[in-house]
Amino acid sequence: MGDHEWTKFCDDVDRVMKPVHQMASYFTTSIASICFLIIPGSMLLFPLFVIIATVVILVMICVYLFLDYMASRDVEQICEKTTDRNPCLVFRVQNSYYISSGKSRRCKPGRRIIVSI
Repeated sequence: MGDHEWTKFCDDVDRVMKPVHQMASYFTTSIASICFLIIPGSMLLFPLFVIIATVVILVMICVYLFLDYMASRDVEQICEKTTDRNPCLVFRVQNSYYISSGKSRRCKPGRRIIVSI
């Protein structure tokens, strides 16, 4: 596999993952915006605000999960096509878990691309 093919593979994976990363950034921005919009003086509208914020958050989570699923499927297809073009290499997606660093050391799901010779 040459440099050009490797760069094309990486660009294809980046292109497929871009909507997922954008949605994650929109989600973070939206959560921050919702938190700053809580105004203590308008208690009459507070229950309505909570309902609307909850619905918005749930919809964004569903869209994110859908985009993540589609991107995962597309990355697997890219790996299969790359493996077909390069029979001496095997590209596959592996689901894995890693422990996050920092104070809240939690086990987080993730994916990585494994290349075998």
